[in-house]
Amino acid sequence: MNKDELLKMALEALEDILSARSRGFGTDYVEGYAQTTLRVLRPALERQKWIHLLPDEKADIRNSVDYSQFMSAEEYATKVQDATEAKLKELNHD
Repeated sequence: MNKDELLKMALEALEDILSARSRGFGTDYVEGYAQTTLRVLRPALERQKWIHLLPDEKADIRNSVDYSQFMSAEEYATKVQDATEAKLKELNHD
């Protein structure tokens, strides 16, 4: 399950829990539903790990960006930032 799916599940559960009493469900149901939702969501969220870049990968990114002596440091930095962001999105996409 990816982060978007987990967030959607949590939102749906919260909405369901908040409307449970108005639909005639008692406190025991609401509490049980909340505990079950937490039991499912918490481990799934804890498994989500951020994948970072290793020093060699950072160097590869810097070396992959086209550089010209006519570029400003800001232009080069922006290109490196964009390439780094793209790589991190690729690695961390669920």
